[in-house]
Amino acid sequence: MALVALSVVEQRLDAVRAVLAGAKVTEVAVAAGVSRQSVHTWIARYLAEGLAGLADKSHRPRSCPHQVAGDAEVTAAEMLRQHPKWGAKRIRLELLRRPRGVVVPAERTINRIPARQGLVSLRRRKRPRDSYRRWERPGPMQLWQIDIAGRGDDRR
Repeated sequence: MALVALSVVEQRLDAVRAVLAGAKVTEVAVAAGVSRQSVHTWIARYLAEGLAGLADKSHRPRSCPHQVAGDAEVTAAEMLRQHPKWGAKRIRLELLRRPRGVVVPAERTINRIPARQGLVSLRRRKRPRDSYRRWERPGPMQLWQIDIAGRGDDRR
């Protein structure tokens, strides 16, 4: 006898059919290795959408309420293109001066806009981090340091 691997949709369909045939949700959930709430969700989706409702759904949120409005981002990016030396503080001030009903983002958000739009290029560090010499020695008393404050002579 050959071992048949069922797809996720087929496994869910078997669980839904078992519950609709009269089996207890708890027993079907244990057999499927999921929670009772998952089985109830599958049943509701199957009854509402049919077989297509048992397919995996995206977990992406439908909206992001704290995201910058598209027109505010475009306006800030255009200001930066026209005035490359302006910083986030100046761009925010100019956006506040405009009489439109656009929600003006915070300075830190305005700083992130050029990176998202590809308007800035990151600069390399002057020196790689691994080239720095640390002031450490393997054992105690192997490194001495003297801090001298004052003029160096003994005048009072």
